[in-house]
Amino acid sequence: MKNLRSPLILLILAWFGAGCAPQVSAPLPPVVDGHTSRIALDWPGVYAGVLPCADCAGIDTRLRLNADLTYVLETRYLGKDERVFARRGFFVWAEDGNIIHLRGLEDGPVSYRVGENRLFQLDRQGRGIEGPLAETYVLNRAED
Repeated sequence: MKNLRSPLILLILAWFGAGCAPQVSAPLPPVVDGHTSRIALDWPGVYAGVLPCADCAGIDTRLRLNADLTYVLETRYLGKDERVFARRGFFVWAEDGNIIHLRGLEDGPVSYRVGENRLFQLDRQGRGIEGPLAETYVLNRAED
């Protein structure tokens, strides 16, 4: 009888031990809530403003975002050069659906956070511009 108890006790302990083992589960997929600028906002259109300039009175800027993910960027350096510089290309949305990156530009700002009727220019590292001039790095929706 003693010989029968030992394996039975070991079996019962193993059964209870398996039930107490930590459970390992697969990570949950990210939740897409649909509240991104790309999905929730009417973002195609023209945005305009005068952005700060280090060696001129400002950069008169118009950026047209098209629903087919193309853009037209027009800039004019106030008080320095009256020519309008136009560049065309395409843009991509960041994974979070709130930031666009203009492709095909070697110089100048290339990233903007898309807000309700506004584009907020981001710095070269993709961060929001801070400080006393932060509000001057905004393009507002304009008439076509």
